[in-house]
Amino acid sequence: MRWLHFYCLALLTLLACGCTGIIQLDSDAQDAGHGIDADALDGGADVTDPTGDPGSDPGSDPGSDEWDAGHDDGQTCSGHGSTITWSDGPVCACEAGYTPSTIDGLDCVPSGQICTGGAIDYDYDNDGQNDSWFEPNEWECWQYELVNLTRATQDDGDAPECHKPLAYSLEWSAHGRNHSIQMKAQGGLFHADFPWGQNCAYGCDPPCEIDLYMNGSNEPPCPDLSHHCNIMRCGFTGIGIGYEDSWNTQNFY
Repeated sequence: MRWLHFYCLALLTLLACGCTGIIQLDSDAQDAGHGIDADALDGGADVTDPTGDPGSDPGSDPGSDEWDAGHDDGQTCSGHGSTITWSDGPVCACEAGYTPSTIDGLDCVPSGQICTGGAIDYDYDNDGQNDSWFEPNEWECWQYELVNLTRATQDDGDAPECHKPLAYSLEWSAHGRNHSIQMKAQGGLFHADFPWGQNCAYGCDPPCEIDLYMNGSNEPPCPDLSHHCNIMRCGFTGIGIGYEDSWNTQNFY
């Protein structure tokens, strides 16, 4: 089977889709480039630290010159994961169906306890009327779980990346669903309505999307501008995820 997949990213004031590309995924094994034929990413983002310090990059080193990881038996991860210790502290890599309950990342609870519905006042389905409730769908919660597992297990090498989990945002997930609905309706990717950063794509399921975001060609680690760095950026502490069919939006803050 062959998928046609497009993807683009936004970071802070980068609103234009500067990285359109075509990704062809075959059912047989892919090469190291994951079958990507993509234009070079636009590296012209105006980066401002979301913590309020305009003088630092949100992807800056969290305070250590060493980036060695090791297993830490001091944490049990609620019996549903294993602990990895990075320079920014220990974090649980949770098994399938589980994710940390807080951004401390030291436990593993059923993902449905964190990625859950709630009251809103926003027109997420783009029908012209504000909705009072938003319920995340299966792929949205699946991708949220995978984002935190990726952060917990990604070997950063010498890159200034962080591993603690991202909090789940009901509000920005509703906005992400709306954005994905709009992209599908227009038949193309664009960036709009996001807090600090945004990844968007379409064409395959959550594990496939995460693999392409993290390992595709032209996906350098932080501090470079990339989908990869949006997922691993130290300055981000939360995420909202919205899917419409295979169209997906990740909103970072």
